[in-house]
Amino acid sequence: MNNNQPNTGNPSGKFTQVQERNQERIQRRLRQRNRAEKRFRFYGMAAISCGLIFLVVLLSSIIGKGFSAFQQTELRVEVFFDEQAIDPQGERDGAGSAAVLGRADYQGLIKESLRRAFP
Repeated sequence: MNNNQPNTGNPSGKFTQVQERNQERIQRRLRQRNRAEKRFRFYGMAAISCGLIFLVVLLSSIIGKGFSAFQQTELRVEVFFDEQAIDPQGERDGAGSAAVLGRADYQGLIKESLRRAFP
């Protein structure tokens, strides 16, 4: 056989040992990658779950505190329109009666009626 021609026969024992070591390294690295991928997926799902939980808490808080805005309370109170409170100077009989009625303290009359109803 000519020494200048490459050896095309069966691989030597040294070559198969290198192949086996490479295969072991590849398998070990592949297992590490798979574990890392599983951790990454778990962290992603945990983050999404956490975000959804916070969203539910936030929305329930907003709805719980804002629910009272959708309620309406009605209160019936008798209001006595005292002539002395509306027109203390007695100017209502003249031409400016609308102006006198516009300046009257109606809020004061309502507050006084509420004080009598709820002492």
